[in-house]
Amino acid sequence: MSKLERLLKFSNYRKNLKLQKINLLHLVKTMQNENLLKSDTNLVIAVKSTTIDKKLISYHRNDINITGVNDKKFVEIKLEENLMLNGKTRNLEKCKCYIPSLQQKTTSLNLAATAISKNFNSVRPTTSMNVFRDTYFLDNDGTWKTLDDWREKVNSSLIETKNIRDISNRLVKTSDDFNDFDRILAILFKSTEMAKIIVNLNTECGIDQEIQLQKMVNTLVGVNKLKDVLKILETNQNNSSEAFWQKTLEDNSVVLAQLFYTPVTILRSQAYVGGKGIGNTGGNIIDFLCSNKLTRNTALVEIKTPTTHILTSIYRTGVYDVSRELSGSLAQLRASKDSLTKNYYNLVRSSDSYFEVFDPHCIVILGNIQNEIADNNDKKQSFELYRSSNKDVQIVTYDELFERIKILVELLEGKN
Repeated sequence: MSKLERLLKFSNYRKNLKLQKINLLHLVKTMQNENLLKSDTNLVIAVKSTTIDKKLISYHRNDINITGVNDKKFVEIKLEENLMLNGKTRNLEKCKCYIPSLQQKTTSLNLAATAISKNFNSVRPTTSMNVFRDTYFLDNDGTWKTLDDWREKVNSSLIETKNIRDISNRLVKTSDDFNDFDRILAILFKSTEMAKIIVNLNTECGIDQEIQLQKMVNTLVGVNKLKDVLKILETNQNNSSEAFWQKTLEDNSVVLAQLFYTPVTILRSQAYVGGKGIGNTGGNIIDFLCSNKLTRNTALVEIKTPTTHILTSIYRTGVYDVSRELSGSLAQLRASKDSLTKNYYNLVRSSDSYFEVFDPHCIVILGNIQNEIADNNDKKQSFELYRSSNKDVQIVTYDELFERIKILVELLEGKN
């Protein structure tokens, strides 16, 4: 199943649930914040109250009725800080509390529960209480739930978060494994709690929802992988192995995709595009033969390395010659394009994939502007004039290509 089909399948998930958008940042933030109860949360503790003190009795919350709790009274506790649950120990973090009935402050919920038990249960005070079992909070749905219910919810959320993180990490290494992608979708949609996280961004920001949908999917699956690709440039700027860059770009086709305004895929690496004579000799090999996913029209990409020189010596004052590697690459591309056009019918008939040849686009990737010509205006002018004069071949440097990836990462992360 293709990536496009997977996106359509994702859209069907959304339509079936009558929901419109997943805001991934909202998802992460919400799941991280589930391990706390905000300071304005209504909190009561159930205690066996035997006190005869009328003042204390006046603090009984008789307006609260909880099924199964008949022999206890409810006493209010106010949180002065957010109540946090430690995800590793499953215990409560220290939290400043205030007990209105006793006009007393404590440094933790456990101490507050103990103080209430001592004062309200005069017959048999309990020095230690089970705060998870006996403490109740008013949930967003209007029902009273125990802190034990909340703890189980947090643990479940932590497991789901870990599942998403683990699967996402695997997707970084095997981005074509869409079985894992389906598992992510299943996690996101399997519970009402996850469904609540899904929001309508179209209403909030007025951006086309299909664009936002694809952006979310790209963010979930691709940003980490794109960052890894960026690291390749940082550590291999002086790598002069053409075989290395051939393999790197083949393994990370998203990089080549940034060169086009249309959706493309690599049809074949080291592709034969015709040109052999009757003696079965010669022939033209192109580094990458790409194809438009929709029209099937081809594009030819020839690569060198970041260390390949763009220019050579000065020709005249203020004017520099282009390197032999650059001019040779353009000549090779034009010859390959001519050969592909002339041999199209024989090539497509013997190919496993169907493609078209409508004046194929040609691209050459080589050199590094920052390392070679950025500090010299004459060199920059000579290069740009030469590049703009070659209308039939697009010339792109490695640092320009990776700059596009950097911008894409910033867009997907919402920084730009």
